[in-house]
Amino acid sequence: MVINYTPPISSKNIVIFLLLLCTILCHSQNLVVNPSFEEFIACPDNLGIAKNNIVGWSVPTDGTTDYFNTCSVAMGVPYNFNGNQKPKNGVGYLGFYLFAANDYREFAQGQLMEPLIKDTEYIVSFYISLAEKSKYGLKYIGVLFSENELTKSNSKSLIKYIKPESGVINFTEIGNPKYFADKEEWMYISFKTKARGGELFFTIGNFRNNLSTVKSTTKGIKSAGYYYLDMVSIKPVMNDPFDRDLQLDTNYVLNDVLFKTNEYSLDEKAKNSLKILADKLNNDPSLHLTVHTHTDTDGSDQYNKSLSTKRALAITQYLVLLGADKERLDFLGHGGEKPIADNSQPEGKKKNRRAEFQLSRGRFKDLETNTGFAETIFEDEQ
Repeated sequence: MVINYTPPISSKNIVIFLLLLCTILCHSQNLVVNPSFEEFIACPDNLGIAKNNIVGWSVPTDGTTDYFNTCSVAMGVPYNFNGNQKPKNGVGYLGFYLFAANDYREFAQGQLMEPLIKDTEYIVSFYISLAEKSKYGLKYIGVLFSENELTKSNSKSLIKYIKPESGVINFTEIGNPKYFADKEEWMYISFKTKARGGELFFTIGNFRNNLSTVKSTTKGIKSAGYYYLDMVSIKPVMNDPFDRDLQLDTNYVLNDVLFKTNEYSLDEKAKNSLKILADKLNNDPSLHLTVHTHTDTDGSDQYNKSLSTKRALAITQYLVLLGADKERLDFLGHGGEKPIADNSQPEGKKKNRRAEFQLSRGRFKDLETNTGFAETIFEDEQ
């Protein structure tokens, strides 16, 4: 059982290929297909329309999970049959009963772009808001990961799926000591989970029956707990190599961006490192980044100069792909002119085939007068 809650944050069939492409480019590491329910087959015109209408999402039971979108009158936003709430992001969100009479339940089942990797940690997060007409706010909400899509031909709780004999891969219950009872703002839920490997689907809802559901009473006319759901995210936890304070106008080696002999392509480890660096740039528009790339001394000076420039270009182009402003990026390939290790040894050559970065505030440091390479700092030496 996990108790991990962050206070409310203020302010109130599209082709799958295009959706996945957008998810890769726009949402970086988020593995959830259609995380904000923006892609749908038909504008919702009635209750219970979520089952087969939202790209990447389904309903695992006979419960009639709802879909709201600004395109609709009958199922519109911000006003709808259970309350008033603006989307946290975009133009749509889900609505479902997590508590109702006779153990009636509704769930939201999402699909991942790829299976989770065994023993890898992931951050799971989403936003919920209790509808105004609901009388009850719940203390616990569950998230169930499974290899296969769940289907159950009734509208009761999925409690049996969290028992060991069911073969379920991963289940977490998130608790809020003050109950999930905010009807004004979106409540942010976040927790970490370690994958057992192979999980491709996840289901959000209340897996307890009515007897075991812990709830609080709020001002509402319906004896139920109805919630809105938006902005679902599942991302791998990555160790941030830039989690310490970086000095401006100082060169740092990108430890995970090491090139093979005569190559300038980026492997997955390098891309993951650059994604973190891109996030730092995107979060601070005053930062400028200069990339410096190098080779060992094998080959001619002209060839090495060209190769190092291609390496620098590959890095900056990938940062732009991740949303970095190209006007705040600069690069320079140095060939084999600035070694930091012995080129007569394989390990020395490997260190020399390096990429470095330098952050400056509001400007680029003059590349022609940059003489700080002797002060290059490997991050694992800090």
